[in-house]
Formats: sequence, structure tokens, C-alpha cells
Amino acid sequence: MQKDESNTIDLPNGFVCYLPSKKMRPTVRTTIKEVFTDQRYRRAGFELKPDDDVIDIGANIGIFTLWASPQVPHGRILAVEPSPAIDILRSNLDFNRVRNATSLRAAVGKADGELQLVFYPYVDVMTHNADLRHGWLMRRLLSRARSERISVSTISLGQVIERGQMTGVDYLKIDCEGGEYDICRNATSADWRRVRRVSLEFHEYSPGHHHECSSPREGFLVWSIIQA
Repeated sequence: MQKDESNTIDLPNGFVCYLPSKKMRPTVRTTIKEVFTDQRYRRAGFELKPDDDVIDIGANIGIFTLWASPQVPHGRILAVEPSPAIDILRSNLDFNRVRNATSLRAAVGKADGELQLVFYPYVDVMTHNADLRHGWLMRRLLSRARSERISVSTISLGQVIERGQMTGVDYLKIDCEGGEYDICRNATSADWRRVRRVSLEFHEYSPGHHHECSSPREGFLVWSIIQA
């Protein structure tokens, strides 16, 4: 891929994040700060090991995957993203010659289902289920952003693990703008038994969306809960 210096951001670990539009820079810089500077995914007991297998749900353009990749040189990462942002993610993996990560285009929730997403091309970190109900302030902010509706396929957490050909998941990252509730409620106990650690960002946008209801309450899981 030809590198356009004006549309790239250097990452602290030596990788480069490519953007197809300069309009994306503000939100991408915020994500980079959260992942690299604030170290929101590096918590006690959540340190990545060289041979860890990782699933990144809500991978967006790949910032978390690019952060995690050098830390798991002998492991694998499956980056899952339902929106067109996955094309940027794939370009970033290709440009940085990341060989231990693959991508999967799907929304995670109900097995073999379908849902409508609202996709924001220049604020794509805010892409969400069309049924989601934001508060008035968020609605006002997003009303100014260009958006489009797209139909996407949904698969369960168990299906994600199977498609990644993983016997177990050492680190599961979930950040999907309210979709975490469908993921947790549709995953089975057998699915959770294959997961060692979960780092989940929760959003309380809609009625019935409370993070106390998102955990599967399985004793063998270690959870890191992050409020958006």
C-alpha cells in the first residue's frame, strides 16, 4: 500500500495508523490516547503474554489490534468488526506487515442473525445498532455527523471462537457501543469456559442496559469493566 504521510499517525510502538480521510484524525487520536497513553487495557492480571490468543470485538480500524500484536508474537489475534471500517483495519494490518492477526467482518450477538447498524464514516468509533437509544446530548452531537444505515450479519461469541480456530481465548476485548449486552446474553456457559480474561467497555444508553446485567457470573472468568 502506498503511504500518504498526510494521512498517517505514528503509533508509540513503531507501527503506523493509516486513515483514508483527515476528518477521522480527532476521534482516532482519542482512541490512540486511550489505548497507548492511558493504557486502559493493561491492568493488573491482564498483561498479555507472548503466546496469548486474543479476540478483539469492535476492532474498528485496528488500534487495539496494533497495540496488542507486538505483545503476542507467538499468539494470534482475531479482529472482529461489522462496519466498513474493517477495510481500513485490513489496510493497517497489511501496511504494518502484521502476520499474527486476521480479520472477520461480523457483528457479535445472536447466532446466525442480522441487524441494522448506523455507520458514521468520519466518526466510525460511534457506529451502533440502529435500535440503540442515546441520550439527548449524544443524539444532538451525532445528528451533525454524516451517517448511513447498513445491514450486517450477526454471529455468537461461540461462532467467533470457532471461526478463529481457537481452543481458548486468553484475552477477549469487547468495545461495541452497546452491543455488549447482546454478546453476553447470547453466549453460553460453554462459550465462557473457553475465555480466560474479558476486558469490556459498557454503555448504558437504552432501557435494560445496565452493566450489572452484562456479566455471565461465571466464577472462572476475570473481568475488567470499563465505563464509556
